[in-house]
Amino acid sequence: MVKGWFLVKSTNGFFWFASAILMLGALQLIASIELSEAAWVGEAIYIKADGSVEPEGSPIATDDYVIYRLTSNVAADNGIIVQRDNIVIDGCGCAIQGVGPQDSKGVGVNATGRSGVVIKNVEISGFRYGICLKDSSGIVLINNSINNNINGIALWSSHNNTITKNTISSNIDDGVELYHSLNNTISGNRIVSNNYGVYLHSSHNNTIVENRFEGCGLMAFDSYQNAVEYNTVNGRPLLYLEGVSNATVGDAGQVVLIKCENMKIVGLNISNATIGIELWMTNNTIISRSSLSNNVDGIALWSSHNNTIADNIITRNLCGVELWYSSGIVLINNSINNNINGIALWSSHNNTITKNTISSSESLNIYLWLSSGNIVVENSVARGRCGIWLDESSDNAFYHNNIADNAMQVYFTPGSLNSWDGGYPSGGNFWSNHRSIDEKSGSAQDKPGGDGIGDSPYPLDEVNVDRFPLMNPWPNRAVKVESSTGAGAVVFRSSPGLIVGLRAVPEESLQSVGELGAEFSYGFFAFNITGLRPGDEASVTVTLPSPLPVGLRYWAYWNDAWSQIPLGGNDGNESVTITFKDGGAGDSDGAENGVIACLGAFGRLRAQTGEATPPAEAPQPAFHIAAYAAVVAVAVAVIAVVVRRRGT
Repeated sequence: MVKGWFLVKSTNGFFWFASAILMLGALQLIASIELSEAAWVGEAIYIKADGSVEPEGSPIATDDYVIYRLTSNVAADNGIIVQRDNIVIDGCGCAIQGVGPQDSKGVGVNATGRSGVVIKNVEISGFRYGICLKDSSGIVLINNSINNNINGIALWSSHNNTITKNTISSNIDDGVELYHSLNNTISGNRIVSNNYGVYLHSSHNNTIVENRFEGCGLMAFDSYQNAVEYNTVNGRPLLYLEGVSNATVGDAGQVVLIKCENMKIVGLNISNATIGIELWMTNNTIISRSSLSNNVDGIALWSSHNNTIADNIITRNLCGVELWYSSGIVLINNSINNNINGIALWSSHNNTITKNTISSSESLNIYLWLSSGNIVVENSVARGRCGIWLDESSDNAFYHNNIADNAMQVYFTPGSLNSWDGGYPSGGNFWSNHRSIDEKSGSAQDKPGGDGIGDSPYPLDEVNVDRFPLMNPWPNRAVKVESSTGAGAVVFRSSPGLIVGLRAVPEESLQSVGELGAEFSYGFFAFNITGLRPGDEASVTVTLPSPLPVGLRYWAYWNDAWSQIPLGGNDGNESVTITFKDGGAGDSDGAENGVIACLGAFGRLRAQTGEATPPAEAPQPAFHIAAYAAVVAVAVAVIAVVVRRRGT
């Protein structure tokens, strides 16, 4: 078996469950709890409707058929099954220990269908359910220790019950679960190290006050009008708000927002709280600059829309961020690392996941189930067991992501068809396991010159393909070409914009270069900068194959002449920057059209190199500059058509 976590489909939806090894290990731990030598051992003890106790010899004494006292510890498949109303079961400090098989559905005290029963002073452990109330009312649970069960206390369709002054600890799933249960009171309990401390499922008008949660917290699912006050999680307030608008959340050990609007959750540090921050039907809220760790979910949104999750650090949770039935969510600039699962979308549509680092997940970095219309762009998705898992999810867009060093980069279930690039020249994703060359450019990768895009597409399965895989990690959209002089490779990158059609141009093919009185050791380079707005400036960083010589300058052909453009960022290493302007400096087409057409070279004046200035009569070039300008004009026209088509 594989250690870790996986997804299980159940009739109540999808939930995260412990792997088989972890679950079996926990059950074995429960089964290994030592029993007192004085324990009574049997299948179950019944308190019958007529007041009698079966089987004969069971360690329960009563004088009046109202108060029943345990006289020794009990070890049983099921503990006590209550069939009589309006009684008191006093454990007198004794223990009821489950001894059934690991898949047993045994119950420590089963008060199904009962009313008016008090259960107190008993320790219950080792059962699937410590105490179970189904269709029950008026039950009081007080001063009990409910520990090391699968679930501590379960209320199903049970109303007007009281759970007070108990210690509910180390139960594998829920400490207290309320399912379709109303008007119950949970107060003054110590609730410690359960998976979910208190889980409200479709349960309303309950009172949860003055409980001390340690290592766990509260979860509310489709539950409203509950009074949740004066509770603490790990010594800090459990902040539960319902129907609040336009407020900023202060310090809290856990945050639960129900039907809220325009909230701000900023700068919190939450750990070991079941769900660090939960939003249920809460819209237009910002969660930012917070640290969430060691929870079941760092952040969970249910049926919540148009919220922003930004600049958070989310680590070591079962799942970093979960979105259920939510749309319009923006996840941006978050660090989501070392979780079991990074980001999970469940039937959630039209969300944006951008500029996040999602890495080192023990299972899945990104998971989508029945989700569409989502944009996943400019993220680092790295070092997970699986980078991106798409389960019946189509029509999502993935591009400009760095998908690197995952054991499995991407996985699809049948019927998942998505877009894996932003078209040309925008490009697709960087894949650490994809190897290609970059000698061509253009939407068909059939034109001369590199563009930072692999010349061959990257097929992901039979129907999903990244048509334009990036050669380098985003945003380092670098393009490399060998110089025409044999001096080595030269690397170009632009910000903003993209370098396309980069190629080396021999000096002898250009007119009037000799008149500049300079030596061009690396030759000339032609390229276009695309992806700009008309009139934009673009800063191009160029890395040469050797340290920059003293006196290096850059000549560009624009405005029908060769002119120098100032260099920036020259700190003595191999890199230097040049600023070009669309329609201005360095743009040979002279038009503000969102494309800068560049032709130029790095050189030094011959006076600086000790060489004589050449005679005025220079040899005629093999390729006239006007002809080259015509080629550039054609290239610009083609690119403009491509850009217009992509924009439509």
